[in-house]
Amino acid sequence: MAKEVKHDPRPMRVPFQFNLDRAKSDIKPIINEFERLRGRRKLTAFIVDMWRLWADLVDGKTNVLIELFPDFANRFTTTDGDKLLQSIFDQQAIILKKLEAGATMQPMQQTGKILSAPNFAVPSFDEDDDEPITLLVKADPNAAARITANFLDSAMGIH
Repeated sequence: MAKEVKHDPRPMRVPFQFNLDRAKSDIKPIINEFERLRGRRKLTAFIVDMWRLWADLVDGKTNVLIELFPDFANRFTTTDGDKLLQSIFDQQAIILKKLEAGATMQPMQQTGKILSAPNFAVPSFDEDDDEPITLLVKADPNAAARITANFLDSAMGIH
């Protein structure tokens, strides 16, 4: 169990050390970035901000995210979808006002080309409307074995 550090009001630097394995390929970019930040003397500030962001997100908040990445602020407040939805509501309100004033709806003008397609005869269903519908169900004696095998194959495929 970790020791709890008591708060000391005196200013002091607390050293921390951790090791990264250079042999792992996914760690190499992290090591390079750490070296770059350390060379610019910004590594400590980066780790503090990263920790603040993690703690804030764990608490379900986005204050630090918006502080560190202001471009995300618009994504959490208004989106293009909200603007589109508001535009649709505005257009519907205009149409409703015109209809209430006695205007009639005009058909849309046709635009674009008319495509040539072969003519089909309209299907007729009058032939057997009065006859009862007969549905034949045939029992399959091997269905249970196939269903069980398919289920087991699927379950083993998940693992």
